[in-house]
Amino acid sequence: MTEAFLNLPDLKGIIIGGPGYSKEEFATGEYLHHELKKKVLPTFLDTGYTDEYGLRELVEKSREILSGLDLMREKSLVQRLMEEIRKEDGGLAAYGEDQVRHALQLGAVETLLVSEGLRKSRLRLRCANGDWDGEKTVAEDGELPTCPKDGGTLVVVENRDLIEDLTSIAGGMGTTVELISKDSEEGQLLLRAFGGIAAILRFRVT
Repeated sequence: MTEAFLNLPDLKGIIIGGPGYSKEEFATGEYLHHELKKKVLPTFLDTGYTDEYGLRELVEKSREILSGLDLMREKSLVQRLMEEIRKEDGGLAAYGEDQVRHALQLGAVETLLVSEGLRKSRLRLRCANGDWDGEKTVAEDGELPTCPKDGGTLVVVENRDLIEDLTSIAGGMGTTVELISKDSEEGQLLLRAFGGIAAILRFRVT
């Protein structure tokens, strides 16, 4: 375990399971490196097997624990965003599609936070009479805007999911993308207060 896990930078936790009391003895005894001991999650899971079937059983029983870890990570990210926003100078934060898109294109975004409840499309549009083309974001079931130049009808040239559109920009800039669930108070805050899109920045942008 020391060879396999000690130098893993992204190790979030270790789940221990097995039949009988051996798992508790293994977890609390002097068998693990002290740094790995800190990563052991407090819930020990019972399994009926010690072979490959036991591993499958352990994974199945761990779903709720793993889901809880994801939720805690997401809550922590949104809380960090709020800490930046509350700073007098606005901190290293951006929110709302226009502000975040600008920061993404400049390579300023460290972590992009997108709500899983976001239901919008990024459309490439062209005026029917050919005197304007550009991009707009609309709700999935929303009506098309009119041409900003003459008020005429717009034709959809390309339709992309907004999350996929932002993620593709982030991918080219080395930005981490975090999809935030709606199941927490912080997740609801991201969706309702910031339109489901926010970012923690590497550096401030204007």
